[in-house]
Amino acid sequence: MINRTIFFVAALFLLAFQGYSQIKLGAKFNVGTSWISSSNLKDNFEYQMNNDIEITQWDVNYKPGIMIGLGVVASYELSSNLSLNGELSYNYQQSNINIDFADIESTVVSEAKIRSSRIAIPVTLHYSLGSEKPSIHAGFEWNIFGTPEIESNETEFIGSAAVDQEGIIGELDSFTKSRLNFLLGVGKTIDLGGSNFDLHIRYHLPLTGSSMYNTTSPALFDDNTMNNNEVFGVLGASDAAQEAPQYPLDNFKMHFIDLSISYFFN
Repeated sequence: MINRTIFFVAALFLLAFQGYSQIKLGAKFNVGTSWISSSNLKDNFEYQMNNDIEITQWDVNYKPGIMIGLGVVASYELSSNLSLNGELSYNYQQSNINIDFADIESTVVSEAKIRSSRIAIPVTLHYSLGSEKPSIHAGFEWNIFGTPEIESNETEFIGSAAVDQEGIIGELDSFTKSRLNFLLGVGKTIDLGGSNFDLHIRYHLPLTGSSMYNTTSPALFDDNTMNNNEVFGVLGASDAAQEAPQYPLDNFKMHFIDLSISYFFN
């Protein structure tokens, strides 16, 4: 259903601009990397560690993963050097959060793979520094996310021996699906004699954060996670909030860096 909606909106997006010679229409492809960050998650764990003499380690690392997307683009020429661009694309991304925990008895190594999809609608101003020079652009991007999926894998060690392994695949339904980014990029237009390729490197700075945990299957998370990834379940998130209320787990942000390739038909 979501794919039909995307193609229907894309078709309307293109038809709405037909007949305007100052508007160029095209297709686009995005490929890049994405990662999730939360300063409060790390601060929450560190606060608990500093107040519990049995905890000796609690490290959080955000690992970038892949992002890929397809869509359409329209460019409205405001002047010889300035244009206004609008896009509509469907994107998929995956990134990892690795958490290592240790106390006086054992160590738990955790990996949480977070997968999600989104419809992105950026509106940007593009300024060209000259016909043979690069262009810069900036603007805002509205994102509509689907429900992220987590694949959690955790292994407990005593010394160097693995003594337990737990894992789940679940959804993170406590998640703000409408998100705003600030988009900044630089690139170049390649003239192919009537048609143009636009190549841009872009950073999507997240302006809004969110909680990120599951509320509908608490037993699934509580029974199949250990000290670390249980914060992605409602019981673990509640426990973390009670242990360190000054660091609520409500500021997870989604970052993206991509290469945007646009091909204009006219």
